[in-house]
Amino acid sequence: MIARYKKSIVTLKPALKAQEGGLTEVPSWILFIRERFGLVLTAFLILVVAAGLFILLERRSHRNEALALQEYNETIASSNSSEDAQKAAHLEELIVKYKKGKAPFLARVWLASYYVKSGDLEKAIKYYEEALNDAGKSPMYFVLLDAMAPVYMESNKSSKDLAERYIAASKMENAPNPQELRLDAARMYAAAGMKEEAQRIYREIMSDPEAEKELLWLYIKEKLKG
Repeated sequence: MIARYKKSIVTLKPALKAQEGGLTEVPSWILFIRERFGLVLTAFLILVVAAGLFILLERRSHRNEALALQEYNETIASSNSSEDAQKAAHLEELIVKYKKGKAPFLARVWLASYYVKSGDLEKAIKYYEEALNDAGKSPMYFVLLDAMAPVYMESNKSSKDLAERYIAASKMENAPNPQELRLDAARMYAAAGMKEEAQRIYREIMSDPEAEKELLWLYIKEKLKG
């Protein structure tokens, strides 16, 4: 009987060891899920933090924009022209302070106009060019370009740079009238003494089957006067 008991013990040992091992070892699929869950949780936390920072920066940006516009409006509120020099100094500080946005853009446009009236054409062109860069591809780009052209011509600066700006503007998707912009470019090339370049543009425009040639020819003759 004792022998049979010992035999039973020997037989049960492997089974008990297997059972014991089953209780301590975690299945591989559970480990896989736990690992993946940890990665997903980490990624989720990163996204939450990033979203929070983005919202914080957006709110700060909107607050700065509102403050800049308020400062701009308060600066130009007075219609007294004797205060224009003080306004100009304040708006230049505003541009340094805020750099980009609606208020600095409006300040640059105001300053360009102010310096034209003051006779400081170099500064006027400086602020026109900065405003053009701010305007990007908006309709204001073409308005500012036309406003800067006579100032550019009067300042005796090279018209070649302005001609190249008109060429670039004529290629923009939202250009109001590409042909007229190219004609203005030709006029600027002619003013810069680059007659061949001007004539090349004129010939290209006249060879366009969609161009209203009679009107264009009248326009060209007017541009070539003098």
